[in-house]
Amino acid sequence: MTHPMLKPLHRVLIIVGLFAIHAGCGRADPSQAPPAANIATDNFAETESANSVAAVGTTDVVQKQNVQVIMTTSQGTVIIQLNAEKAPSTVANFLEYVQREHYDQTIFHYVQEGLMILGGGYTEDGTARSMRAEITSEAHNELSNRRGTIAMARDQDYEHSATCQFFFNLSDNMKFDHTGRDTPQDYGYCVFGEVVQGLDVLDQIAVVAVHDTDQFTSTPRTPVVIETIRQVSRR
Repeated sequence: MTHPMLKPLHRVLIIVGLFAIHAGCGRADPSQAPPAANIATDNFAETESANSVAAVGTTDVVQKQNVQVIMTTSQGTVIIQLNAEKAPSTVANFLEYVQREHYDQTIFHYVQEGLMILGGGYTEDGTARSMRAEITSEAHNELSNRRGTIAMARDQDYEHSATCQFFFNLSDNMKFDHTGRDTPQDYGYCVFGEVVQGLDVLDQIAVVAVHDTDQFTSTPRTPVVIETIRQVSRR
């Protein structure tokens, strides 16, 4: 069974060791770890290469390494320090989404207490936001998926497939770290920043009541909305 929102060109954004693809559906067999929901690649609003856009802004971003964004959610406010020195292209890509107000009124669609929360791709009614092209992973940047960090979600089978979705690590998830280049699993997941204020807000989000739907697994019963993400410092 395939949910009507899921089309052949979709990529599954999935965290290794957490999620299992289950017959192309948004829901998983209850005996398995839940899958991240798909996002429509055939619904692009923009077709330019994300890497080419990121490359244009990379030097400027790196020269202004103290880059912060403030994320206002229905549960509270979180301030994130982005690491443009270690993940320049990833930060440039993320800021492009921020500047386009892509994340406004999107939701955290997957929550697992003590582990992680995932969002940035869907509105409250389950509509997939259009996304830019995939970017080259910088997971080899020596930043670790420890508690309080933000990292990019991607297809489990292709390391260079991150677009707009991101997750916050709620525990020290070193199993997501880069360990080599032989397989996508070895390549790991790219950390590109760290929460400097509001980690308690993320912990509050992590304990909200969740349920499974036709589209999402372990999704909040009452949507947790990302109201805005805005850049607050760049110097």
